[in-house]
Amino acid sequence: MAFSIVSWGTELEKEEVAVSITLEFELVDGLIVVQASKDGHAGNYILDTGAPHLMVNQKVEMEDFQLWTVKGSQKGEKIDITTFEYGSILRQDIEAWAMDLTYIEDVIGRPIAGILGHDLLKEYSIEIDYQKNEIILIVDRSAYTVSSTDYNITSMSISSYADHLPIVELDIEGVTKKLVFDTGAAVSVLDQSDMELNTSKTISINNIKIESAPFCSKDLSELTAKSHTTVDGILSVSSLDAAKVLIDHSSERIFLFWSKEKA
Repeated sequence: MAFSIVSWGTELEKEEVAVSITLEFELVDGLIVVQASKDGHAGNYILDTGAPHLMVNQKVEMEDFQLWTVKGSQKGEKIDITTFEYGSILRQDIEAWAMDLTYIEDVIGRPIAGILGHDLLKEYSIEIDYQKNEIILIVDRSAYTVSSTDYNITSMSISSYADHLPIVELDIEGVTKKLVFDTGAAVSVLDQSDMELNTSKTISINNIKIESAPFCSKDLSELTAKSHTTVDGILSVSSLDAAKVLIDHSSERIFLFWSKEKA
C-alpha cells in the first residue's frame, strides 16, 4: 500500500549489516507477510517498500503527523522501540511510527503487528521470490546472479521518486503511464480520471506482455498533492504474476523474472 508523507518524523539510524538476509513470507491477499519481533513480542508484519518507516499497529493518542493511505489520511504518532528483530537483523533504540492498522486486519482476516517499511529496507537490494516464498535482502549486489536459462527477464528504470516511493513508466493498453511501484499494494490502481470501473488491463514491459492484470479505480489526487508528483496509479507487484522481483536501488532499476517453465 502506498504511503505519502505529510509531515516528516526523525529517520531511523542506519546500522551496517555484513551479510545478506533471507526472510520467509506468506502471501495473503496479495500482501507480503513476514515474522518479526518488537521488544520480544513476535507478530505478523507486512513488508511494504511504499511505507516510509517501521510502523506499529496501535491506537494513536497524540497526532504527530498524517499519512496518505488508500483509505485516506491517517493520523500517526512517533514512538520509541527498544529492540526490533527481523531475520538475523537486530535494531536497538529506534524510532517507529504508531498507526491504527485495523483496517488492514479487516481485509486479510488476521492480526497485523505492523509494517516493515522503507527505512529498514533502503540499504538493501531486495529480491522477492514468489515461488519459494522467500525475501533476500542483498548487501553486495555485485555477487547476485540469476540464470537466464530459467527465466524470461526484463527490467524497468526507476524514473523518479515521490518522496521515498519509486516511480516507473510502462505501457498500459498502448498508453504510457507513470505508476508508483509498491510491494505493499494488494491490487494495482489507476486514478479514477483514467478508469471509471474496476477492470483488467494489458501491461507491456519491453518485450513482455501481461494480459488481464487486475486494476481498481481510486481518487489519487491527495497522493499527488502530498507527494508533489503527478502519478497515474499504483503498480502492485502481485499484478505482474512474476516468479521473482529484484528492486535494485543502486542501479535504480527493477528486474522482473518469469519462469520459462510456467510460460
